[in-house]
Amino acid sequence: MQKTGWRLGPLEAKFFSWAQMRRIQVVRTGDIVRAMAITPQQEADLLKNMRRNGRVVQLQRGIYLVPPRLPPGGKWMPSPLLMVAILMRELEAKYQITGPAAFNFHDLSTQVAIETCVYNTSLSGRRVIAGLPFIFIKVSPEHLGGEQSVEIHGTDEKAMISSLPRTVFDAIYDYSRFGTLPQAYVWISRRRKEKDFIRGLVKMVCQFGNMGARRRVGCWLEILGFDSRQVSCILKSISPTKAVIPLVPGKVGKGKVDSRWGVLVNLEANDVEKI
Repeated sequence: MQKTGWRLGPLEAKFFSWAQMRRIQVVRTGDIVRAMAITPQQEADLLKNMRRNGRVVQLQRGIYLVPPRLPPGGKWMPSPLLMVAILMRELEAKYQITGPAAFNFHDLSTQVAIETCVYNTSLSGRRVIAGLPFIFIKVSPEHLGGEQSVEIHGTDEKAMISSLPRTVFDAIYDYSRFGTLPQAYVWISRRRKEKDFIRGLVKMVCQFGNMGARRRVGCWLEILGFDSRQVSCILKSISPTKAVIPLVPGKVGKGKVDSRWGVLVNLEANDVEKI
């Protein structure tokens, strides 16, 4: 076993020797009982102490992430991407990381993500793992898509994160959760000349959008100068309505109603530079 500055008890030393020799990444309750011939209570105490001392990470009750090697002193802190990727794999769940972590990854925002938001098919609610906050948003498999694989630094693992078009779409679709309107319109405006991005965004809207997201994105693209042909996919997917929704929810101020989209235009293209 690799030497470190940590003082390991006899059971801890035996555990890490066993785990590193077999390159074990995850242990579940009961694994150590069988491998080390100890009692369930000894296993529970061992895992509790290692978790408390930062030597393993409890991903969920009964599931623990083990470091590939012991760092030379201090607590082990794996990246949020690694914790999500391994937990989702252990739960056999589909997922993709979205929200602030994706905004930062795609250089849409320089703000460091405090919480990691995860669309997934298994978990729901806020959780704290290794002292870090996560928001798991349970969705149907049909709501997942438009993701890309990214390498997790320092590991052989990869994580799934929303692509740039999907991330901007999420910022509009899930604006109340992320607080990203009108900022998402700025992101679109700055990339209006990127044809692949616009095509990808329209595809995401048509595939995953509700009526509100479709009306807002279609209206905003026309404000930016895109013609009917370029937004036809979105226009064909909405139904005529007399109800009007604001382009920017909660924004004080008047505007003209775009009756084709059913949108109160309370933001103009030349306003985005002020945001």
